Amino acid sequence: AGQAHSACATEDGQLFVWGCARHGRLGIPPTPGMPFDLDDGHDTYYPNPMTVDFPGAKVKYVACGLKHTLACDDKGAIFAWGLGRYGRLGFGDEEMKALPLEEPDVEGEWDEFSWHQPKPRQITSLQGINIIRVYAGAYNSFCLSGGSGTPQAVYAWGLARYGLLGIGEYPSICCHERRFDADIPAAKCVECVKRLAPPKEGGIPTFIEERRGHPAFSRCNVAFPREVSKNHDFPADAEDPLDVYSATPCEVQALAAQSIANIIPGTFHHLALSSAGKLLAWGLLRHGRCGIGKFDPEGAMDPKTGTRRHDKTVPTYPKEKGYEVSNRGQIKIVEDDPASWYLGTPTVLQGFKGVRVLKAAAGECHSAAITEDNKLFTWGVARHGRLGTKDDPSTLLSDPTDEEGMYRPDPKEVAVATETLPKLVACTSTATMFV
Repeated sequence: AGQAHSACATEDGQLFVWGCARHGRLGIPPTPGMPFDLDDGHDTYYPNPMTVDFPGAKVKYVACGLKHTLACDDKGAIFAWGLGRYGRLGFGDEEMKALPLEEPDVEGEWDEFSWHQPKPRQITSLQGINIIRVYAGAYNSFCLSGGSGTPQAVYAWGLARYGLLGIGEYPSICCHERRFDADIPAAKCVECVKRLAPPKEGGIPTFIEERRGHPAFSRCNVAFPREVSKNHDFPADAEDPLDVYSATPCEVQALAAQSIANIIPGTFHHLALSSAGKLLAWGLLRHGRCGIGKFDPEGAMDPKTGTRRHDKTVPTYPKEKGYEVSNRGQIKIVEDDPASWYLGTPTVLQGFKGVRVLKAAAGECHSAAITEDNKLFTWGVARHGRLGTKDDPSTLLSDPTDEEGMYRPDPKEVAVATETLPKLVACTSTATMFV
């Protein structure tokens, strides 16, 4: 199930969808007279399950993201449809921007970033690789390959911000800090020439290497399907240069040796469960949602004075970098978000004391897991009681920019749940459920 649509695959390989049809996320063409939401005429929907004319073989698995859908068939092919923004469909950047846009509404308003695929379409970069499972997060997509002589691998695509692809740290860079291309002099860089120092009357434009540069970019070592790892510069969304993304699937190499059994996508963090029962996490660390322990050295508050205590033992994690350009063209590297700590590589959680994890769930700002001894653990933001534990507020940590964002950064057993021997767990944006 996605935020506003759902899908299921039947035993005989048919695909059914229902819910919001906007941006083509259902994979079926609109019909005249479709019902629509009264608040937004673009939000048409089907209230009952509808059959999808699927172009592949029998559907084996289907996954719904925020506004997109993935499916793989019993022949190992993978298909995607719905909203393409941030590259979440995996077709490639040029192909994404060639997709149709949403039609203007009755007032003439439209979304200039509403590239969408209205029907299931195969992801050709993964053609020939046997895909056995698909997973969809809010802004990301994942798939697992294996079997039929195909080595196991996890592929990820979509939004790369906060380390969401799990392929490592990729800080924003500009020419002020490092040359975009070391072989091209600054005065001939196609990006830098856009920021040439304004010429004096009758003078010649000159590039001031020390004071000017082009907008930030993000470079990372990436392994695309059937390609050797190489440095790749991620494209950025036009509305926010920090929203970099990969519109082509890339291998999450840190998971290659883990024998991954399941991927649990969230919104701004993700989890992976290995066949050995190890739980791994990556993405935004804020509010402790990844469960790896302390990441903010000043997260603890002194209950008597209300001041923050500095903990020198807390490891250093990367944050987003931003750039400010003065009216004189001077570039200053700044901290874009004081709470943007992130984990760029999948990391094993150490809070289960060697007990195998069997099930896990990821909410927006918290997570949960069930171990083989039928114990339920939760971690992340404690607001609205979503962790299910009676925590002394003085034992929780404090977010630097969110007064109500008290959190616990590592797993803790939910005692009342253990009494019922839980078998399954699910997290919504503000709640946790188990059976």
